[in-house]
Order: sequence, then structure tokens, then C-alpha cells
Amino acid sequence: MESASFNLLDEPWIRVRTADGDLKEVSLTALIADAHQFIDFAGEIPTQDAAILRLVEAFLLGALRTDERTEDEALDTWQTLWSGGRFDSERFSPYLEAVRDRFDLLHPATPFLQVAGLAVEIDARLDLELAQHALGRIDLF
Repeated sequence: MESASFNLLDEPWIRVRTADGDLKEVSLTALIADAHQFIDFAGEIPTQDAAILRLVEAFLLGALRTDERTEDEALDTWQTLWSGGRFDSERFSPYLEAVRDRFDLLHPATPFLQVAGLAVEIDARLDLELAQHALGRIDLF
């Protein structure tokens, strides 16, 4: 039986606004490949857009990072990307494949930005008290 998976590289989850003003959900891979077609992020609140922008920036920096490159060469690379008006998605393919497992929210060993196998013990009595409080039956304090 295949385990559950939700890979941020492949599944649409980032809300963007197209040049036509339409809202659309895209995957991280589609966001990079088609970035020239989007005018803005369209999260529910501005802090979501800022968080997505930081994730995309980290992804791009990781994909373009090489230890042999000088600072001037790195700046030239960014200038070339910016002036091209679009990203060459083939340039990012090797990095995508190398880190693919790291972007799976449900990966059994390395879930994205989570700790695998983390379990929390629940005090059933406290849950009952909280439920009763929510219903207005007891005061907790």
C-alpha cells in the first residue's frame, strides 16, 4: 500500500493572481516555471504572501548555489535571471529532484518543516474539562 503524500513541489497550494486578475492555486514547481504569468501572490493575509516569498527565495538560492562561484558570478547569475523575464525551469530540475523528498508534508522520515513521528500525550480528563468549559458548564479558574 502506498503511503499518503502531499509534495509542495507538485500539489497546487500557493494562491496567485494572474495577469487577467484571476485567482489560481499552483504548486511550487509551477510557480517557478510560470512566474512570469503571475502578478502577485494572493494569500488570505499579507503575512502569508511574505512567507511564500521567503520560501521561494530560499528555494531559488538553494537551486542556484554553487561553492565555486564568486560573489560577482552570483550577481551576474541573478542579473541574467532577472533580465530574462522568466525562469528557465530546466535549470532548476536537478535541484528539484535532489530535494524532492524534503518538500513532502507527509514524508514518514523527513516531513517538510516538521518532526517525523512526534507524538503528544493527551490528558483525556483535561479535554473533558475544556469541553465542559466551552459548553459553559464549569469554570476552570
